[in-house]
Amino acid sequence: MNAALRMLASPFTLVIRDQGAELWDGEGRVLATLPDVPPGATRRRAWGEILLETLPKQAKVQILFAHGKLEIDCQDVPYLNARERRDVAQRVTYTQGTTETKNLALALDVDPFAEGGHQLWIARHPEWEMQDCLGALSFAGASLVFATAWQRAFLAAVPDEQAARIFLALEPGMGRLLLFHGRGLMLMRAFRLPEEIDLAELDDAGAELLTEVVVEEASRTLQFVKQKYRGMSFDALNVVGLPDPPVHLIERLGRGLRLTVQNFAPSLPAFLLRGMAREKDHKGGLNLVPMEIQDALKLRFLRGTVWGAAATILILLGAAQVLLMRDEARLKLDLVQAETTRTQRQKLIEEAAQAGRQRLPLIRLQHAEARQKAATEQLERLGVLLFAVPEGITLEKVEIAQIPGDALRFHFEVAGSAATRRAFSVGPLAEYVGRLEQHPGMALEPLREISVSDRTPVSGNRLGNNEMAVTRFKLVGVAP
Repeated sequence: MNAALRMLASPFTLVIRDQGAELWDGEGRVLATLPDVPPGATRRRAWGEILLETLPKQAKVQILFAHGKLEIDCQDVPYLNARERRDVAQRVTYTQGTTETKNLALALDVDPFAEGGHQLWIARHPEWEMQDCLGALSFAGASLVFATAWQRAFLAAVPDEQAARIFLALEPGMGRLLLFHGRGLMLMRAFRLPEEIDLAELDDAGAELLTEVVVEEASRTLQFVKQKYRGMSFDALNVVGLPDPPVHLIERLGRGLRLTVQNFAPSLPAFLLRGMAREKDHKGGLNLVPMEIQDALKLRFLRGTVWGAAATILILLGAAQVLLMRDEARLKLDLVQAETTRTQRQKLIEEAAQAGRQRLPLIRLQHAEARQKAATEQLERLGVLLFAVPEGITLEKVEIAQIPGDALRFHFEVAGSAATRRAFSVGPLAEYVGRLEQHPGMALEPLREISVSDRTPVSGNRLGNNEMAVTRFKLVGVAP
């Protein structure tokens, strides 16, 4: 919405007066004066030629109607929908008994001071007048974007709302008294100012004359209002349009009207332009632009929005395509780098495998030699241990075998005999078994094959006392 308002905003304002018209710039300065010529083709051409010389190409113009042909009605109403507002406007127009075709505009405002809580504005003026303005603008190549009533723009420029307010609007040659009640216009009275009064450079004589005219007109207006609206009173007179008023002028106006007088705004054109901008921004503002033109403006804006959205989408698609192409190129580069890295890694793996294949037999050989050396050393220690027998023991059989597996372990089987000497024959056997069991990691199986017997002499030989008995045994175990 803000974008639409900025697009439709116009620095040019066409002010329609009772005699002729004026073209303002964005600050309210008069760029051109349009003469008072008969309506119709003559006015359209005369005004169009002046606007063509003054306005730039394809300028956007807003119209401010400030003449007596503009009719304003304000009514206290409850909330009304669009159809009900049109019905009220038609009844008001019908009761006035006019047969002339009117250009009509409505606005419904929330008004806490109105009986129904809302204020309905009805503005109308001759349709041919709007057609003349449109024809002149079309001749100049300009377009109409907004049009409203002078009174409505004035009210929109007032920052706050009060129950009753009175304003004095001054411009060269004319003054206006406006009385508002909430958001409704109670009365507007226009009067002429003497030519001797120069509002831009107001001297003592001009201030005296202005005081007399304003006091007379305002007193008459306030007396009429007090008679028509019982109980309504005003506290202050707000002056708009005096750039640098003398102090004694404000004081004399206050004494003459018995009101507090304050200089509300120094420039009336700037005040009105500010009100027009607020009214144009207001969603339910009073817009006298014919509905067909408003619909065309909306359609143009929607078309522009659609084209803008389409252009934005195309730009985004192009940007997305560029990003995709860039990402694709980056991914391709990453893929090439990944393939190069993979090739290098595979080459390193193959080289390592080849080196491993070449070194593996040597490693195996070294490992086998080390294992064989360890086995030989362990076998030697075990043999020394098994053959170290006590006195009286004779070994008849010793068998040692390596047990398959990663650990170096040996299974052995020892068979022998022990003869009786200084002790029983089983004594040396017990000493032998105890010595073996003390060896770390030695695991002996229980003695299963053991026998003790007396010895008999052979071939008539006699045996000594120390050799009368013999013990035969068989040991089985596992040693590291």
